[in-house]
Order: sequence, then structure tokens, then C-alpha cells
Amino acid sequence: MLSLATGHDVGYLTGAVAAGRESYYTGAVDAGEPPGRWAGAGAERLGLHGTVDADLMEAVYTHLLDPRDAATHSRATWNEAAALAAPHRKYRTPEQIYEQLLEAQPEAGPEERATLLAQAERSARQAVSFIDATFSAPKSVTVLAVAFERAASDAAAAGDHEAAAAWAAHAKAVEDAVLAGATAAIRYLEDEAGYSRVGHHGGGAGRWIDTEGFVVAQFLQHDSRDRDPQLHVHQAILNRILCADGEWRTLDSRAIHAMRAAAGAIAERVMEAHLTQALGVRFQTRADGKAREVVGVQQEVMDLFSSRRRAVSARTRELVDAFQTRYGHKPNALQRTRLAMQATLSTRAAKSHEGETRDQQLDRWAAALEAEVGTTLGQVARDVLSLRQQADPAATWSPQDVIDRALARVAQTGSSFTRSDLIRAVSDELPAHLGVAPEEVRALLDGVSDDALAGAVCHVQETDVSEWPEELRLRDGRSAFDGPGSARYSTDEQFRAEAALRAAAVTRGATALSDVQATAVVESYTAAGRALGVDQAAALHGVLTSGAWVEVLSAAPGTGKSFVVGALAESWTTPTADGEQRRVFGLAPSQIAARVLTEEGVSAAANTTAWLGAQRRLDGGSAADEAWRLRGGDLVVVDEANMAGTDQLAEIQRRCGAAGAKLLLVGDPRQLAAVGPGGALADVAEHGLRYELAEVRRFSAEWERAASLRLRAGDASVLDEYAKHGRLRDGGTAEQAEAAAGRAWLADTLSGRESLLMVRDNATAARVSAQLRAELVDLGKVDEAGVSLGMAGWEGVTAGVGDLVQARRNAWHLAGFEGNERAPINRDTFRVVAVRADGGLTVAPITGRAADDTPPEQVSAFGEALGTPMQLPARYVTEHVTLAYAATAHAAEGRTVDTAHGVFGAGTDTAGLLVPMTRGRDANTAWVVTTALAADAPTGEATTTMARTPRAVLAEVLDNDRAERTATADREAAELATRSTMTHLDRLIDLSAQVTAGRTAATLDQLAANGALSPADRRALAADEALGSLERLLRTAELAGHDPAQVLTTAAEARSLDGATSPAKVLHHRITHALHGQLTPRIDSATDLIPTQVDPGRRRDWLQARADDAETRRHELGAQAAADPPRWALDALGPVPGEGDDVTARLEWERRAGWAAAWRELAGHTDEDDPLGRAPARGLIEKSALFRKAHEELRLLDVGAEEADMSDGRLRARVRAMQLEEERAPADVADELAAAHELADKARVDATVWAARAEAATGPDREQLQAAAEQAARTAAETADRINGLEAADEARGQWYLDSVVTRDYAHRSASELRARGIDPHDTSDHVTGDDWLDAHRAAQADDDQHREIHPDDLANEHDDPRTAVLEPRERQPIREVDQTAEMVAQAQETLRMIEERRAAEVEQAAHEASRVAEEEARAAQLTQWSQEDNQTVTDTAEVDDSQALER
Repeated sequence: MLSLATGHDVGYLTGAVAAGRESYYTGAVDAGEPPGRWAGAGAERLGLHGTVDADLMEAVYTHLLDPRDAATHSRATWNEAAALAAPHRKYRTPEQIYEQLLEAQPEAGPEERATLLAQAERSARQAVSFIDATFSAPKSVTVLAVAFERAASDAAAAGDHEAAAAWAAHAKAVEDAVLAGATAAIRYLEDEAGYSRVGHHGGGAGRWIDTEGFVVAQFLQHDSRDRDPQLHVHQAILNRILCADGEWRTLDSRAIHAMRAAAGAIAERVMEAHLTQALGVRFQTRADGKAREVVGVQQEVMDLFSSRRRAVSARTRELVDAFQTRYGHKPNALQRTRLAMQATLSTRAAKSHEGETRDQQLDRWAAALEAEVGTTLGQVARDVLSLRQQADPAATWSPQDVIDRALARVAQTGSSFTRSDLIRAVSDELPAHLGVAPEEVRALLDGVSDDALAGAVCHVQETDVSEWPEELRLRDGRSAFDGPGSARYSTDEQFRAEAALRAAAVTRGATALSDVQATAVVESYTAAGRALGVDQAAALHGVLTSGAWVEVLSAAPGTGKSFVVGALAESWTTPTADGEQRRVFGLAPSQIAARVLTEEGVSAAANTTAWLGAQRRLDGGSAADEAWRLRGGDLVVVDEANMAGTDQLAEIQRRCGAAGAKLLLVGDPRQLAAVGPGGALADVAEHGLRYELAEVRRFSAEWERAASLRLRAGDASVLDEYAKHGRLRDGGTAEQAEAAAGRAWLADTLSGRESLLMVRDNATAARVSAQLRAELVDLGKVDEAGVSLGMAGWEGVTAGVGDLVQARRNAWHLAGFEGNERAPINRDTFRVVAVRADGGLTVAPITGRAADDTPPEQVSAFGEALGTPMQLPARYVTEHVTLAYAATAHAAEGRTVDTAHGVFGAGTDTAGLLVPMTRGRDANTAWVVTTALAADAPTGEATTTMARTPRAVLAEVLDNDRAERTATADREAAELATRSTMTHLDRLIDLSAQVTAGRTAATLDQLAANGALSPADRRALAADEALGSLERLLRTAELAGHDPAQVLTTAAEARSLDGATSPAKVLHHRITHALHGQLTPRIDSATDLIPTQVDPGRRRDWLQARADDAETRRHELGAQAAADPPRWALDALGPVPGEGDDVTARLEWERRAGWAAAWRELAGHTDEDDPLGRAPARGLIEKSALFRKAHEELRLLDVGAEEADMSDGRLRARVRAMQLEEERAPADVADELAAAHELADKARVDATVWAARAEAATGPDREQLQAAAEQAARTAAETADRINGLEAADEARGQWYLDSVVTRDYAHRSASELRARGIDPHDTSDHVTGDDWLDAHRAAQADDDQHREIHPDDLANEHDDPRTAVLEPRERQPIREVDQTAEMVAQAQETLRMIEERRAAEVEQAAHEASRVAEEEARAAQLTQWSQEDNQTVTDTAEVDDSQALER
């Protein structure tokens, strides 16, 4: 296995060489791990060979000194040594980043400052010295090495030095093979992932550059951190690599991660080939198909060496302490396991060695363990070597068969795969005994994988770069813009399955109710007192009436989807008027989830796998499954459809379509995805009918309902809400976070709450569960004696009376076993009520909280009511039962409990965060790993690793969320990316930067050569930090139509630069002054972005091609906007002229919309209400020109124009208005509220746990614990009272913040304009008191005194009022006393009263204004009517007069 981790300190690698290595298993004591050795082509170039010197490695890796310089080889002369590369970047601390952000927004209030701090925390980074690519040998290879080493030790002890040397040579051969495998991995990564990045990566730009190989220090180590045997090689790859242009840059770590699977496969196969070649060792594929093990090493022997971090109970702890006293060192993991088993046995049965002292007991135990391991090891060595005499010939295999199975394997793991994934799959599908030489392994795997790729579909066809400029092509002929290993593939079968689902999603004709019938159904629930929410009613009505064959019910956590499904099942199965009985089938990812469907009213429910099995059996004529046969009019509901694979959903849809049954997919695309190919639920929802349940009903706290929806949407700002309510906890390291979360879970459980504890994987769940069990044993809640569990990862863990256990496999055959009323199903949880004589367990389901009249025999030690007992035989318990104290998020999907605790850290995704944070009705708490360490990091490394805040860790989780897509959606997105404006223009801008790089320097050199610049001025300009700003100004001038060289020449020749502190700033000023009003970029097409001084040739042709592509895309986007007008376009441009109207007007609309749409695509702006979003940052010259062009085409007002026309006084008035708002603002108590919640929770946990310990203790300890528990309970109660007041103040603050949002915006914009004018609106240096002003004024009038300077220290500052002082987010206030809180609440209530009065006044004013307008309109209408009547009268009179005149 190959694992990757970042490294910051080389000490833990070089230190292991100096540390002593004692092996209990081999009986050998070595001076330390063997010294490291240099590897990699980069090391060769630097002259690094042979053994790694610790000081030299530190010099190269930590200080980046050049090893070719002799001064680098001595610590004393490091300060004289030449640098290999620029020093590791000294990243700014979060505090430094925050200060810089605050400088730009000095008027920011507490809320804005909290946002800035969160941004700073997320931006903080720690420099990486190296990437540790650790290759770990399979367990059987480690056992083999230990067996040979043990045999050598035994032979030496017996005086047989010749035999000892022979056995040692065998052990050395194993180590050499492991090193050969590790080196093969490095060589593969060098070739396939050995790249660095150049240019700005983001959007459509960013290039890769070829390199000259890695610098690697390899360290072979024999033991794990727990001192258990684990043969592995740490390979520290220096985070600097020599690039093709001669520069040393950082590694592209993403490429290394992308190639990890293939590199690991090659390493394993090379190691195996070496062992076969050197020792005749044979391998066989494991039963799970995931790896290969040495033939002759039995599983039970490997199990002895499996790492078990066993938790210790009080009884076990006694034995551990005695062991350490006796032998002078702590027991390793295997020894701890045996001690725990000894403790269990000693509590279960009477002593069989009466009178035995503790030392005698330990001696007897150690002898038994030595015999168990030592004898087995000796036999292992002989067994393995004896098999080489029976070596089989190399296996034969069918290439097509291997290819088909490899493609099937990768297709089962996801909707798409990479070449690296396929190489791994090919290796796994090839026979164990290949018989090829180690040097031929890579050629074999590469060749078979390439043949397999010929049968797959690449999502994006490779670009022809043969005519591209050389700097845009890599050595292997690929585009420099294509990331190594980034190409993704899928199978034809995958695309066909997805196409079928899409087609079904838009097809109608399924069974449906009339609108009248569906409305009656919805109203019947209201009449029965079971009113549906608006969203629930719309979903129920829609599904019943749509007639769609496939549709989606998308439901956020806690929105009541189970109730809707139950209502739908009840409505669908109601007999029709003609007596037809429609049926509903429910499918779920697990049987326990299917049982939930049954409880909600779906009588025929099963797990998806079982249902599909029944359908296949029906295809074969099975009569036993006839009840599951589909027919027309049936409804099939797939619950948690987000966890169903695309292949499963496609088969279900096909079967429903064939039978005429309707399919409803229920789930949430934002929650846990399928283990295999996924994304189908989201894809069907996008292309077909979807009903959204969005009203959260689960949580008791109102704030958490809205917060959960924001968390689901990936809104990182919601983390402030969770933090404010004490739900984000700093866990420290992973082990510390697990311990803290476990203690909180324990307190909830002891308090009678149903609680969930969720961790990252099953191995962690096993470890944490064992720790909690030990605690419960100490508390007397669980018996220490019990039976040993045997599931993988749970070996040696005990389950006894009182334990909470979980079934991990459906066992239908146990229904009826010894009176069982039903069978155990996967994820069922039970309380153990007895240990059976056969080693099995008697368990009972938990039915809820025990009532007062619940029989005592049906009440657990935790106050739970227990259901009918169930008998689980020994074999089932050993193979399929685990403890259930901790579980993964997958095990918790669909559950609802009182409280939930989740441990989150690196590797968590949004779904893995969302599920644990939405299970609890009353509370959901995140215990965040803020100090991330490698799995085998030594003790103490936590002090050198940068700790992050919980908010920063989880914000990164949300920011990096990448929802799984179907292969079809992924291919469409990739195709869109290749033709997007972002891709074309970002790449055009990237090459333009290369083309223009150095031209300013060339012009300056020419000016110096001509005498226009003195040599001193030229040197000063070269060193001037402002030169970059000057170059950007010249590029701006070029886009405005000027010749940059001529502009610079004119500025330089204007007059001398002598005496200029910054000659670049002087030139900058001269240019801006000379070209005032003439520096606005003007572009009419993307071609105008191409630098003017690009010579004809490949560069010019390539840039023109990108510009042409961008223009084509712009016209395409304009036409799309006209065909389906987005809201932003209609708001900005008005309705689209019809095709039958003025053609010119429509084309003009498309043209203008095209510029805006092109900018939106370039910037990644998706807001439907904001046409263009923010202007690009300063320095992005080309993008600024494009933004301005789009701005002009939409004819939007210039940003800030209103402020620009205001006087200083009006701007100051706006700033002052906000200051007045702040003076009446309620205090910002967010941090104080968070601290109070944390204090209250900690006190509650302490009170509960200490009370439980007191109950289990005796003597003085009991009294002390009881007193501590009572004090903690009082603290919790007192803090809870203060929390109520703080929450009232916080709510008032929120109301005030919303009420003052317009004033705040005006103030911020006005302050920015004042600063642009050189006025600091927050400068208090000229502030005076009234008396000071009068004194100065009178003195001036009397003219009898000089104007005295007023020192600010002598003045009262209006901001000294503690109510209006702005506290930094990290300056958490101590929790206020009760009377202080009451005063603060009163102030908050007064603010709310003022806000209500103002709002009422505004409403009254608005009503008055509306009344006045209505009166004016009525008066105008009356005047108009009178005027019309008068006009009519005049007309009538005129007509009369005319007629009279005619008569005359």
C-alpha cells in the first residue's frame, strides 16, 4: 500500500535512525532503524548518493541549501552556503492576514470583523518541506521478515553463526524487495507525476512544466508507532524540483495524489517479483481480491501482528502498570490485547493458580505469549521456504478476460475513472504469480491498461497541439494546460444506463390521479388533523397527478420525507372507484432503512439488493418471489436514492418501464452518495420532474432549522451560527477530538438521551467503541467479562452484559432460532442482557425510555425499555457483531436521535459533515480535528504542526465540496469547459503575460544604452518594488491604444530621475499625468487583447485562434440568452425583441447580452439577480477591460458615481450617521454566547460523568466526585440562565444589524471615497472637546496667544464608551455577571423598542405618502375629467354655433 502525507520536519525520519529498536517478537535489539538512502533522478543531479546524513538532509529540506556547495555539509557554515531554491514561503499567520484585511476596511463592525477573521483563518497555510510517500508491505511480508529475523536471533543464541548469517541474509532479501518496490513507485511518480505548475492556476489557465526528477530520502523502518512489526519505507520527496527552464519550483502534489493508485500497484508487483526471484516465494490473492499474501503464512499468524489500539479498563490498567514495572517498558499493542484478554478471563472465572504472585502471573503470561508467537514464527520461516521446492510455473491468463474484469471493477467504484485507477484494477485482476522479472512489471501493467483504455470512452478528446508554441507543449506531446493524469474515462455501459434514466425522466403516460382526486387526498389529511406543510402538500399532489414514469422527491434533512412517502403510499393503495388495487413497493439501501419504510406505511419494503435479486429470480421462473412481481399501476419508491448506484437505478427503471410501473426516487443529492457509480439522483432531478421539501421540521431550535439548509447549500458563513451556539468545538488532534466527543456522548447517554457518535471510518469506530466500553466498565454499567468479537478490526474486543452492540449482517436463518421472533438485520442495535454458554449473546432491542410501570427485568442500566430478547449464536457473534457506541456517517443515514456528535477533520466531505450535523433533534455538535497529523506521526509532532480553527477546517470542507456527477454530466461539463470563455481568454491572457514579460526591461535597457537613463537609475529601477505597477500601467496604456515603449520612453526622457526614492513611481506618475483621461481600455473584440508587439508565427497564430474561439463563444452565449432569457439579462436589457420584429434590434440585444454573458462565464459569476458582480481586482488588466466593456454594453451606472459627486461634508455625514447607529447598537455578544454555551455543555458533561463515577466509587473518592458533580451542575444551571439573556441580546443585535444595513452600506462607500481623497474619516488626531475649541477660538480672536497644538492624549475620545468599542473577534469577553447581563438585556430591549417605533413611523409615513399620492391622483383624475367636460362643452357650443351660422 502506498500512502501520502505532507511533512514539515525531517527530524522524525532521521531521529528513528538514532533511536534504539527493540523487537519483542524477534528477540533482537538493534542500534536503531537503518540509515536512509538517497534516491531519485533529482538527487543524482545534485550529487546525493548513498547514505542520508541527518544534518545534510535538514540543510536541503528545511533550509533549501544547495548540497553541491561544500558549505552546506557543515552546520557551522550553513549561513555561507548557496541556496538551492528560494526559501520555504513564510506564510502569514491568521492574525497577520486579518490585520491586513482590516487595514482595508477600518470601519468594519464586529460582524464584518468576524467575517474578515474567518477569511484570514481559511487563508492560513503552513509551508510543506516534503511529501512522504510511504510504501507499506503486506502483513505476510512483514511476518516473513520477522520470521527470518527471529530464526537468525535463535541461531545466534544457540551459537550457530553460520545458520544465523543465512537467516539474516533471507531477512535482508525481504528488506531489499520492499525497498525495490518503494523505489519503483518513486520512478513511476517521477515519470507520470513529476511536474511543477507555472502561471496562475485557476479558471481556464495555469500550465504544467516538465522537470528533471525527484530528490528523495528513503528510510526503511520495521515497526509502527505502537512498536508493532510493520515493514515500511518512508520516502520523503523534497518539495522542490528542477524544472526544464532551470528554475527550482514546488511539486505538483495533486498530480502525485492522482497517480498514487498506479504507483502503489507497481510497487507491490515489483516487490513480489523480487521476492519470487530471490527467495522463490509465491503469492496468492486474498479472498477479498484487494491484495496478495505470501503462500505459507497462515491468517492466524498474520492476525497476531495486526495493530490493535486496545482501550484499557480499570482491571486491565492494573495489569498494564504491573507489566511496565516488571519489564521496564510499556506493552505493545499485541501485548495489551493479551493483557486485556487476561483481565477478562480473570473476571469471568475463578483463579486457577491460587497463591500465584503478580510477578509469577506475568512470567507465566509472558512465557505463554513467547511460545505462541516464537514457535509460530520459526515454523513460518520453514514453511515458506519449503514451498519454493514446489514452485508453480507462471500463471496463464486471458488478456481480454483481465481487461473486462478490470473495467468492471473500476466501473463499480465510480461513474468515471482515471488511467491510474485502471492500472490498479488491472494489477488486482491479474493472477498472483505472474513470473515476470521486476524490471518488466511496469511495462506489463502499462500495456494491458492501455489496451483496456481502448474499450473505454474518454470524456474529452485530446487536443492536437502539434502546431502550438513550444512553451505550451510538454515533452510527451500533451498540452501544457492539461493536468497530469486528469483525463477521465467511463464505460459504454455507464453512458447507456445514464441515458436511459434521462429518457425516462422526460416521458409521461404513467398512472395518475385527477387534480380533483389529488386535492381531495391532500384535504383529507387536514380534515384528519394531520395537515401537510405547503411543500409536502405540493409534493404529494404533484406525484399523484404528474403521470411521469420517473420523478424525484428531493428532501433536505429533517423535512419530513418519511411522512410524505407514507402519505403517498396510503393514497396510492386506496382502491379506485372500479375496485382496482394499486400497490406500492419500497426500496432502501439497507434492511433497517426498509423497516423504517414499513413503519411509515409502505407494507412491501426491502433493501435494494434483495429486491433486485428477487426480480432476477422471477426472470428464472421462481414462484417463491411472486409477491414481488411488478404490474401496471404499481409505484416503486426508492428511498435514500442518493446512496443507490446508477447501475442499480437503471435496472430498477428498466424493470418498472417493462411492467408499466411508476418510479419515484426519494433522497437528497447533497447527502451521502453511492459507494459505486453515483450522481444519478441529481441528474434525473435536473432533467425531469423534481419536488423539493425545504421546510425543516426536525430540530427543536428554530435557528438550527435555517442553519441546516445553509449548511446543506455549502454556505460557509453559517459556521458562525453553529459556533455562536457552541456547536463547533476545537478537538485538537484526532485522538483528542475522539476522546472529547466520546465523553460528551457518554454524558448524553448516561442522562437518558438517545445519542449518536459518528467517526470517519470503521477502524476508528472500533477503537473509540473499545475506549467507551472501558469507561462504562469502570462506571459499573457494563460487565468486563464477555465474549470476544472477531470481525475485521474488532479482534480481541469484548462484548458483555450491558453493552450496546450492532448486527452487521442480515441473518434470516436465525428467525425462529431458540424462539427468536425475528431475525437480526444489518445495523440493528441491541442491548446485551446475557452471555450464552456457547459464547453467543442474548440481546434485546431498545424500544424507548422506560416508563414507571415498565417491569424491572425489561429496563437496562441506562433506563431504557427493552423489547423481546433475541438469541445470537457464537458464530454469528464472532463474525457479524460489533460494539455500537461509535459508527460512521453511513450507519447513521436516515436516523433521528436526541443528540449527535461528529468528529471531523481532513478528508471529510460536505455529505460527511451534513449527515452527522442533522441527526439530532436537540443538538448536533462538531468536534473538529484542528491539528492534523500523519497516522504514524511521532509523539510531540503536534507542537510543530500549525493548528487551525474549527471554523477554518470546516469552511475548507464546504469550499472544496465537489458533488458527484454522472459520467454524462461530467463529460458535458468537461466539453463545456473546453469551449468556455474562461478557458479561451484565461489562456490568451496567460500567454500574453509571457509575451510581454521582459519588454519593459528591454525598453529600459535601450533607454540606458541611449543615455536617457543613467546606470544608477537603471539599477534603481531593476530593484524598485513598484516596477510591477509600472508594467501593469503600460499594459493598460497598450489596451487604451498607446504604444507602451513610446509611452515609457517619453516619460523617461521628460527629465532626470536623480534623487527619486522610487523611480518607478515617478515614471508611473508622469504617465498617468500625461495621459490623463486617455488610459481607459477600449476593446471591440477579443483580438484587441493580443499584445501589439507579437511577431507573426506560432505564438501570434495561437493567440489569434484563442481570440477567435472566444468571439465564437460570445456570439453563442448571446444567442442562448435570447432563446432563453435569464433574469439578469431581462432586468438589464429589457424583453428580447421577437424574431418577427426588427431583426436589427434582436441582433443588438444578443450582442449586448453576449458581452455580459461572456464576462459572467469568464468570472464564474452565477448570480441571477446581479448582472456582472464585482469588478476584477486591481492588476487584472485584461479582465478589467472586459468588465468595463460588459458594463458599457449593459449601460449600467458607474460604480461609486453617486459618492464621487458628493462633497466631503455629505460623505462625512453618512459616516457619522453610521457612528450614531453604532452608539445605540446592542452589544455584540456572539463570542460571549459561544463561550457560555461551551462552558454550560462542559459543566453538564462533567456533572453527569462525575456523578456516575461517584455512584461507582467508594470511600472518600465517592464524596469528592459527588461534590464536584454538584458544583458542575450548579455551574451548568447558572450559565444556562445567562445564556437566555445573551441570546436575547444577540437577537436584538441581529435585528439592529438588519435595520441598519442601508446606513452601513452608505457609510462604507462614503468612507472609501473619503480615503480616496486623502481623508481618513476615522482619524481622531484632530478631535477636541468643546472647552478646548472655545479656548482656542477665543485665543485666536484675542490674538494674544499662539495657536496651541492639541495633543490627542489630552482629549476625551467618543469611542472610549465601552458600549461602542469594537472588540476583535478573538478578544472573547468573560461571561458577564447576572446583573450585567440583565442590564445588557434591558439595553437590547430598548434598542428593539426604538427599532419598532422607527419601523412603525416608517410604515405610517409610507401610508401617509400613499394616501397623499392617491389623493393627488384622484384630484388629477377629477381635473382631467372637468377639463374633458369643459372641452366637450366648448365643442358642443362650437357645433351649435356652426349650425346656427349655416342656418343663417
